[in-house]
Amino acid sequence: RNLLRPVAMVAHSRPLPLPPTRRQREIMATALAAVAREFIRQEEIRRAVDAPADPPPEGPTPGVAERARWGSQGYVDLYELIFGPGTNDRKFKDWMRMSRKAFDALLDRLSRTRTYLQVYNPDGSPIYAQRKTTLAREVAIAVYTLSGNESFSRISSLWGPGARSPQLIHQILRRFICAVEEMNTEWIAWPSTEDAARSVSEAIEACRGLPGCAGLIDGTHFEVPANKNLPGGGSSLTSYKLRYTIILQAVVDAEGYFIHIVAGFPGSCNDARCLALSGLVPEVLPMLLDPKYAGSYLLGDSGYPLRPFLIRGFAYQTTDAREQVFNAYVASTRASVENAFGRLKARFRRLKYINCGYAWAPRIIRACCVLHNFIQFHDGEGRNTPGLSQSDAEIERPDVRVSGRPRALRRDPRSAAQVSAAAASVMNGRVGADNFTKEAGDTARELLADYTWDLHLARKENRARLFSEYYAQLAAEFDEDMYSDPEDY
Repeated sequence: RNLLRPVAMVAHSRPLPLPPTRRQREIMATALAAVAREFIRQEEIRRAVDAPADPPPEGPTPGVAERARWGSQGYVDLYELIFGPGTNDRKFKDWMRMSRKAFDALLDRLSRTRTYLQVYNPDGSPIYAQRKTTLAREVAIAVYTLSGNESFSRISSLWGPGARSPQLIHQILRRFICAVEEMNTEWIAWPSTEDAARSVSEAIEACRGLPGCAGLIDGTHFEVPANKNLPGGGSSLTSYKLRYTIILQAVVDAEGYFIHIVAGFPGSCNDARCLALSGLVPEVLPMLLDPKYAGSYLLGDSGYPLRPFLIRGFAYQTTDAREQVFNAYVASTRASVENAFGRLKARFRRLKYINCGYAWAPRIIRACCVLHNFIQFHDGEGRNTPGLSQSDAEIERPDVRVSGRPRALRRDPRSAAQVSAAAASVMNGRVGADNFTKEAGDTARELLADYTWDLHLARKENRARLFSEYYAQLAAEFDEDMYSDPEDY
């Protein structure tokens, strides 16, 4: 108020009692400049209104038919545009978040679900004549709804007959979620057989070299609207970022496939609480304790408790070189679960803010995880492969402690025996009901840290040998060029 008083006095042509300060002079200059700009704008408007109108041009105005304001555009049909002959495979994947081959496979599988057999014939035509959509159109509408954050009213104006209201879009999405839920056990299953477990463990070991890992566990948040009907007015949904969220806890393999998911935890829960409520440990612990099972532990971050069946890294503030190397191995191996969450949210952007009802939010998340595995399998997606060759990767990244994208480095020939010894040591330390404590987990982690340190030293020697051979080759080429005939060039 004190700063604006001189401006008001100047506006009323009243003398100032004291000389204005520098800040007051700046405010007065800004205010007078704004008044001058408004005066000029009003003068231009008055002149434009008083000016004689130009005669209308003959014929239609170019560009008017193609231009439409948002919200005033009429009904269109994206189905004919996306599935028409003019759409190439790249554009189709931009619209549907999957290739044509994956969409056809999904359509074929959904046509055999009980949910859609009640509404559509096996060939995709509607059972009841009054229904204006086909199965292919309904699946396309549901996938499009999950792949973006547009409102239901906006989507209803884009997909032609059978989807002309937000209520119909909501019904289509719910029916699609129920149909995808019937595929849960087919596409999200724990590797219970010995061959499947060995395949998962070997793939995780190939990422960086950690032996005997059965899966990578982590959690992620999904924002939802506030729900005042919940106890405490929905305060339990408040996450550490002060947003209303629900949590998905997932276990993935090296390729980013979800092998175990539990969704719906309140955003205020931490990782340890989600693990205790998920029922994962009683479900998979008997398999992890089986000596014939390839995997013997899960790999998590610092938010999970340290147990023999759940290994995490050391404290980030550690100054011990051995512990730093182990943390680098853990962080680079766990990149698969972070990449899986990133691809899931990038493909289905509806998960950025799930405004479809709090009760349906966990079901939508689980359905998107099923679709993630389904699309990744049919489109051949997975963990990013290294762009460099094996020897080039070792030369360009000489220090294993520099954490980054995991690379399949060449291992020492002794590593196969070391892997078996470390896995057996970790497994033998778990037998007995009294060994499931933090101390037992610390013992198992120390065994793995010893193994990774030996592997690090072996790789370091191997890299030194590669460097020496590389420089020897360069020196030989340089000497050859020095004594070569200039006429050859």
